[in-house]
Formats: sequence, C-alpha cells, structure tokens
Amino acid sequence: MKKFGHLLDVHGVAWDRAEPLHSRVGKYVKALSKSRQLRDLTMQIIRNAIGIFEKFNHVRNNQSLAHDNELVDQAEARFIYDSVCTILRFIKTVEANKFDAPVAASAAMQPADDEIPF
Repeated sequence: MKKFGHLLDVHGVAWDRAEPLHSRVGKYVKALSKSRQLRDLTMQIIRNAIGIFEKFNHVRNNQSLAHDNELVDQAEARFIYDSVCTILRFIKTVEANKFDAPVAASAAMQPADDEIPF
C-alpha cells in the first residue's frame, strides 16, 4: 500500500490513505503508461497483480509464521513469494531512482500519532 502511494506521489497523482490497493495500483498503471510505452500484456500483468497482492496479505496473516497458523507448504510458499517479488522487481526496474526513495518523505504517507509506522 505504502509503496504504491509513494509511487503515485512521485508521478504527481493524487490519492487518499483510505483508497484500497486496487485503486492505488490502477492509478499507478495509468501514470506509468503515460510516462513510458508499455505493452498491453505488461499493463495487464500489473493490473492482475492487484489480486495477487490482496491474496498475499491473506496468506501472510493466516498461513505464515506472522501468526500462529497452519503454514503453506514450502514449494507453494516459494512460488507465492517469487511471484510477488517478480512484480515488484519489474516495477523497481522501470522506476529506477523513484522506487527506493524514502516513503516517509511523503506528507500524505505520514502515520497518525497513534499509528505504528510499520
């Protein structure tokens, strides 16, 4: 969520903390397609990643060591992890110097006083 908010800030696209992930990624795909020529397949893969990211959160919360859960088997866990990393690696590559900029640099991303920033 925060990474896509940061990338929207970098591209000068307005967004709101209350927006769900699919809204942020959708806006990001539009902004990215304006700044560089992307093939239809590439844009579709990024759009499909929204569902993958949302399901990844469920797996993290309910099928990983993050909590007392029944774990995903090792082969499936590796596949899930690699799939998410592949998408993020592509975005990091096309965004080069924009991806790793400090998230805290965005005023819109600042946590409320009672929120833990991680």
